[in-house]
Amino acid sequence: MVSPKNRKTKGKLFENMIANILHGTFYGKCNKYKQLYDDVGNSTLKPKRDSSSGTFKDSDGDIKLNLLKKFFPVSIECKHHKDMNFQLNYLLGNGCNSLFDIYDNQALINADFSGLRPLVVFKANFTNVFCLFDNYIFFISKINLFNNNYIRLRGHFTIMLFSDFLRIYIENMSKLPSIL
Repeated sequence: MVSPKNRKTKGKLFENMIANILHGTFYGKCNKYKQLYDDVGNSTLKPKRDSSSGTFKDSDGDIKLNLLKKFFPVSIECKHHKDMNFQLNYLLGNGCNSLFDIYDNQALINADFSGLRPLVVFKANFTNVFCLFDNYIFFISKINLFNNNYIRLRGHFTIMLFSDFLRIYIENMSKLPSIL
């Protein structure tokens, strides 16, 4: 059994990894973000793990977006579990460990408080990073860009690779209505 300290460390490392993926992806593929980041020239404005996340109800999520919030107004809830699996009872269940429970009781609450869009980013050991989002909130379904690399759940929720989500989001930022 993993000790609580090791679980917290694993969660912190995952949150740091997601912050680095966000910065690297937007810096490499979004010229406006790259230009703003280079003009400001301050590495403390990169996305980073929010050390207060989970401690206070007024958190923006697990990742403090800093400059990236202008281009990616999202509240991210990160989950890295050794035993997370993609069985239907986990994905669709109503228990305290289902993705929908995490979405409703953590991501949605943080997003509503901060006026951002909720996103759950998750993985298990030795798997890729996935995300769960509501199509109505991200307006992704209106863009109709998907091929067969996603799972549609409960009609309007989608699970897909986080890297695919970021690629689609960046490629279509001009088509997505702003909520801020």
